[in-house]
Amino acid sequence: MPRDYFKFELPARVFGLLFEVIALWKEAIFRGGIMKRVAIVYVSLHGQTEKIARHIKTRLESLGIDAYLMNAEDSRNETFKSETDAVILGGPFYMQRLPSSLSEWIPRHQKFLRSRPLAVFTVGLNVLSKKPEDRKKDEILLHKWLVKTGLHPDYTASFAGSLDYTEYNWALRHVMKWISQRAGLQTNTHQDYEFTDWKMVEQFANSIANDEVQSQFSTRQRPVSQDSLRPHSQPLPT
Repeated sequence: MPRDYFKFELPARVFGLLFEVIALWKEAIFRGGIMKRVAIVYVSLHGQTEKIARHIKTRLESLGIDAYLMNAEDSRNETFKSETDAVILGGPFYMQRLPSSLSEWIPRHQKFLRSRPLAVFTVGLNVLSKKPEDRKKDEILLHKWLVKTGLHPDYTASFAGSLDYTEYNWALRHVMKWISQRAGLQTNTHQDYEFTDWKMVEQFANSIANDEVQSQFSTRQRPVSQDSLRPHSQPLPT
């Protein structure tokens, strides 16, 4: 055989077969009904992302799946439990980016993440904006983050978070008030507001547990493009 076959073509075929095996294994986990344990890895700045992660955990457990939480900022959470079949990643958008601690956690677990079914959810306020360009920002930011981290999630979702005015410091309170005013949200800084659509959070968990390929959260039935990574967000408040 030509020397180039061993140098280029053979390695390419080996890698191709490897990716096919991984894909078949992920499919077996979904389709074979053998998803028994799910890790939910998150970073939460003011508590709402953690609250959503816990709600997903509770929903999965109600469906008979053992789910456990891993705070990516906790150095003790560097090892997945044995027999973990799938992973859900979650983080809030803040200053137009996801937490660096979550991004830094991923390379240390890249091999594991690529070998399991994966879902990603983000939390923020842009999804509530009445301005289309603001809602589009989260889609673009998530797409860039996924490209940078090399992740290819099977499901994505974008949830509205909360305005915790009473817990913010003086500077952050005024910044969040300005952002909220621009987005047409509540600006009374003497009380807090929660916007998360908990029914949608449960639907997201259901889609993962039941491998609902046709669900609004699935990325596997869409073309591989920026649109295929579009996070499905909750409807605007009325």
